Amino acid sequence: MRAGWINGPDLLVSVGQLSPTGGLGDSWTPEFGDADPFTDPSLPDPLFNGADGARAAVRRMVRAGADWIKIGANSPLRSMRMGRDITPTDDEMRALVDEARRCGRDVFAHAHTADSASAAAQAGVRSIEHGVFLDEYALDVMRQHRCWYVPTLAGIRGEGDDTYDAAHLRSVELALAARVPIAAGSDMATRPHVDLLTELRLLSEAGLGDTGALRAATSEAARLLRLDHDRGRVAQGLRADLVLLDGPEVGLEDLPQRIRAVWRNGRLVSPPDGDALANA
Repeated sequence: MRAGWINGPDLLVSVGQLSPTGGLGDSWTPEFGDADPFTDPSLPDPLFNGADGARAAVRRMVRAGADWIKIGANSPLRSMRMGRDITPTDDEMRALVDEARRCGRDVFAHAHTADSASAAAQAGVRSIEHGVFLDEYALDVMRQHRCWYVPTLAGIRGEGDDTYDAAHLRSVELALAARVPIAAGSDMATRPHVDLLTELRLLSEAGLGDTGALRAATSEAARLLRLDHDRGRVAQGLRADLVLLDGPEVGLEDLPQRIRAVWRNGRLVSPPDGDALANA
């Protein structure tokens, strides 16, 4: 789970997504009970109720090896469409973030609505994931509390009707205007996966531009994860995590076809035979 610790972590895990009973982390359904095929039964219980329960849930995740703590500040969109949105109380959220800090962990929050995002930011979470329905007030709170925004545009695209997509793009526009820092994330959920290259294109089109989208996936993502001391930029003394592209332009057009070679921590990992270097 924690590969490459000699040169810094390559994989940061949250183990499970915490939530109050009935929220994002609760797999119970009226039809099947607690029978989620995507949940490993050996993982610690992610549910809590009350501030003390929230602290205990954080400790369970840290005991299981979590590097970060994830909290469901909203229910999933599919539940919200059915009129069910179970969210943590302010006391639960504050206790969870405080306990995570005591354990040396940051917290990131799955949040769709402006109210949940602002409550999570006020409690001290490090980032808001998704943020489909943000407004000026929520983003002002996020900016004041130095809370990041990870839109996951590709992960949300197609979840609802066009109004969802329009609201999501509006949230990104407002975040840029409010100067809230944005990092790229693909939201690798338990459904057909989207890739980060799609997310970069959507971020560019949403107002970040090609260069801004690439920064969101590199230097800004490293800052969010507190890894910018050794990666995220091309600079002397940092890890050599590099991608060699065809052409002189920094752009996203035909990006998959332009990738010639990839290095991870100074080691060539693609292509393994080095042909791209020989022909570059």
